[in-house]
Amino acid sequence: MQTAAVEPLERELPAAPPGPRVQLLSVDGAMVPLQHGAWAEVKTLALGVVSAPIQERGEWVVHTEELSYCSRLTDAETFGRLALVETPRRGTETAKTVCAVSDGAAWIQGVVDLHRPDAVRILDFPPALGYVAHAGQAVSGEGTAAFKRWFAIQRHTLHSGNPTAVLEALRQLAVVAKRRRAMAALPTIQESLHYLEKRRGMLDYAWYHARGYPIGSGSVESANKLVVERRLKGTGMHWARAHVNAMVALRTIACSDRWSEA
Repeated sequence: MQTAAVEPLERELPAAPPGPRVQLLSVDGAMVPLQHGAWAEVKTLALGVVSAPIQERGEWVVHTEELSYCSRLTDAETFGRLALVETPRRGTETAKTVCAVSDGAAWIQGVVDLHRPDAVRILDFPPALGYVAHAGQAVSGEGTAAFKRWFAIQRHTLHSGNPTAVLEALRQLAVVAKRRRAMAALPTIQESLHYLEKRRGMLDYAWYHARGYPIGSGSVESANKLVVERRLKGTGMHWARAHVNAMVALRTIACSDRWSEA
């Protein structure tokens, strides 16, 4: 029924209901076990209403409520189309602002382009910080005092909204590694630098904070566990590929609190 609903949505382009002031649109994938030892990625879209920031333990925190989901085992282009069963009913087109928080993968950006091309693209803060940490550890060692001092500065700088300074700090790490003849650290530094430079436009965290936008993709990561993995990765489970979408369709109905309606 969900799949059949997509074609008339594409053909008729019905008017979407009013969307929220700020909507979260987050996409990610989770691997599930298939028969004969194979694995495959189930892609999930999470949509929610972003609440106004509140203070928790002295920090401003943004929560997302009224979450709903669409999950499918398919290629990225097809997933983008099938997700139309969810985005119009949630007012993605009419929301004042849509925040697309993700790990920055190219296929995810394609899904965002389809549903809300003017979305505010935000790189999930913990993975971004993880790339910074890996580079620092490659030079100074994990858990060392030198690394902890350096990393604390970079974390504050990135969180406060000066990504250019963090990128320059990574370039300086490469200089330090060469000076110390720690050539083994260079590939890790270059990988981190390439990842963050490629996504420079998604790193303005101070700007996001000032507007009350979320900077973490915890909603879709939780959806991977709640919608997909809790049901499809039980002990000893190995799924026929043809059965996966039937099950995740039911899971999205249940986890979006639409079971009685369906």
